[in-house]
Amino acid sequence: MSVKKQPISLSVKPRGKAAIDDDAVESFANQAETETQKITQQNKIASTSTTSRADKKKNKPAASKVKRDSFTMPEDDYELIHKLINKLMKAGMLMNKGEILRAGLKALNDMSVKELKDVCDQVERIKTGRPPE
Repeated sequence: MSVKKQPISLSVKPRGKAAIDDDAVESFANQAETETQKITQQNKIASTSTTSRADKKKNKPAASKVKRDSFTMPEDDYELIHKLINKLMKAGMLMNKGEILRAGLKALNDMSVKELKDVCDQVERIKTGRPPE
């Protein structure tokens, strides 16, 4: 089944100069000017709000750099972290593992030397490195 294609003829009539109305052109140009004025006003408003954001960022204290590290941990301690996460969720607070570990470090730092030794004696010593597969 072959379909014969019909040739397409495009007939474009040239537009006469009388077809363009001067008033229509002028009103179109005026609308374009008002639209560009609206856009520039919106850009000015946006630029002033971004400068105020930049000023706020300058006033904030510089955050410390974040360092990524890995370590070996017994499964019991890993489960303890998840228990703490669930306990905090029930209290209406959402924390991740890293935040819980950092909170623990701050709590250890606030302890006296005797309290710190007592807590560290409770920690099980494990072999460092990657566990066997």
